[in-house]
Amino acid sequence: DEVEDRVRAVRDARFKYIRNYRPEDAGARRSAFRDHLDLMAELWELEEAGRLEGAQALWFASPRPEEELYDVTQDPQEVQNLAALPAYAADVERMRAELDAWLTRLESTFREITGR
Repeated sequence: DEVEDRVRAVRDARFKYIRNYRPEDAGARRSAFRDHLDLMAELWELEEAGRLEGAQALWFASPRPEEELYDVTQDPQEVQNLAALPAYAADVERMRAELDAWLTRLESTFREITGR
């Protein structure tokens, strides 16, 4: 859609890791594609009135964390970010490495296809 957002993610059976390249931008931003939906109109109205709470408010939060880690088996709605918790440091490192490896493979494939 017309909203630029630089976010990349990887997941395995338990975790989803997200890297926000523009953490200064909120997750929710105006978009003609979505904003015509009744639900989005209501969410924007509540956000602008300062009446969003809980998980809904998280989408509008700014700044976002640079990294997010969710245990999708325990938290399928991806509400509790575990990335800063010491108990999950090894999981963050592993998922960070997986994302970096995927990005490297993607870049290599792009070069092969385009010759650049």
